[in-house]
Amino acid sequence: MSAIASYTFGFGILFGGVMGYVSKGSVPSLMAGGGCGGLLVVFEYYVRRHPEFKSALTLTQAGVSFAVAAFMLSSYLKSHAPRPLYIGATSLVASLCYISRAFDGKGIPSPLKRD
Repeated sequence: MSAIASYTFGFGILFGGVMGYVSKGSVPSLMAGGGCGGLLVVFEYYVRRHPEFKSALTLTQAGVSFAVAAFMLSSYLKSHAPRPLYIGATSLVASLCYISRAFDGKGIPSPLKRD
């Protein structure tokens, strides 16, 4: 996943959390969306600044993205509204892209291994 796609996804999740709070007064939406989106953006910033920790940070991004996917897909199962399904599917694809970027064709990542 490129940096532009990762920043766009992170800011999109962040924006969605803020909009959930503004439109419906949902504090959990603000905390989850704002927190997860903020983490995705901050981790992407550090991936770009500290490439030696790329694998660990990218796997953490995959975990955050997978958590968003799980939450949104469970929300879809309760409400059958299309928006949680779209966000959950996008988050699931993003988490797979993060995993692919973390392994980068070199096996199991290790932030302690020096080349």
